Amino acid sequence: MNLQFKYARGSHAFSNFDKSASVTGSAHFAFDSNNSRQLMLFSPNYGATDRKTIFIQDLGHSKVSLMRPFAVSIESSAGQVIAYSPDLNDFSVAYSEFDAIDEFKASMVDLYFLLKDEKDNLGPLPTRQWNLLRAFIREI
Repeated sequence: MNLQFKYARGSHAFSNFDKSASVTGSAHFAFDSNNSRQLMLFSPNYGATDRKTIFIQDLGHSKVSLMRPFAVSIESSAGQVIAYSPDLNDFSVAYSEFDAIDEFKASMVDLYFLLKDEKDNLGPLPTRQWNLLRAFIREI
């Protein structure tokens, strides 16, 4: 599956992604009819050659910070690095671990503000994501 998707609010999740490369996994789409937004949720397959878990300490953003470390899984395969959180159901893809983590942090911040704006209209999965993000993120 060639991935050429964009995140709901920006394209940072794939800004460094080689469009000719392939990452396999499950893609799930949701459509918010109230705001005409389409969201894509992706779960990568577990066939990577190198896998580890790290804990990010900050989000690198001036308006929010982490209250405690957040676990992020890192997988490397075929020159691509995937940073993802199965609990949050969010991920990013880049050529280096540093860039994948940086993109994941930006994606996490975007998701926080997107869900905050829509908190009164969320379905079950976004409500779970919002509750998780609120447990880790505080506004400065």
